[in-house]
Amino acid sequence: MRRGWTVFAFGFLFGIGGIGLLFIKAQCRQIGRVMAGDFRLLAFLRDPADQPSGALRLKVVEEKLRALPGTSELRFVSKEQALADLENQDPSLKRSVALLGGNPLPDSFEASLAPGQMGRLSEWVQEASAIEGISDVHYKPTEAKAILRLQFYEHFAGLVLGLAWLVLAALSLGTAAVEWFSGKRPPGSSLKQSFELTAGGFLGSALGIGLGFLIAYPLREIQALWSWPDWKAQFCAAVMGAMGGWVIGHAKLPVKNHAAR
Repeated sequence: MRRGWTVFAFGFLFGIGGIGLLFIKAQCRQIGRVMAGDFRLLAFLRDPADQPSGALRLKVVEEKLRALPGTSELRFVSKEQALADLENQDPSLKRSVALLGGNPLPDSFEASLAPGQMGRLSEWVQEASAIEGISDVHYKPTEAKAILRLQFYEHFAGLVLGLAWLVLAALSLGTAAVEWFSGKRPPGSSLKQSFELTAGGFLGSALGIGLGFLIAYPLREIQALWSWPDWKAQFCAAVMGAMGGWVIGHAKLPVKNHAAR
């Protein structure tokens, strides 16, 4: 009875810990995708009078920017359009621009990176800045760091879960191999005990997953981007609890060497 509660408790810990990591992984992936989709880089063009040829070769610059690895979308933003966008965001800027007597904004290209290409952001900026006709490349560093951190947290959670799976699988196979070759328990008793231990760990893990859902669900009301792991991931978390309970339970079983009798 005491061993059964121990297996159930370990299954519960595996379940709530596994679903917690899966939830964090899903949240990081969802929020990271939305932020990466809204992330933009602005490649400002030089004044045509400053060009060696005396005219800005707009089409050539556009083709070179599109050819950069990682470029997903690209659109030309004229200085008039850029000024109109700024005035829509802050109408008070219209009076400030009028005092300058002209439009101080340059023409630019607005670029977005393909999914999974945020890691080479620095390389993209360097390569774009080296293109003739580009004066400067601007983006929001804080937003870029937030996206990269979310991607790191997502991969880190996945790595921890993968290592947990490997360790539990290795322990399960090792425990089964020791029992099979040592003959320390009678076959019928060992099979029955294994089923009870696995079921106890699975039930404890399922309870942990359910409790994790109840804890995380209120976030759905206050956070627009809410993502819960699918049923396959939840089932894998429950299996982890079952495997963990089976291993822990067998470690606490009394040794009976029937082969020596």
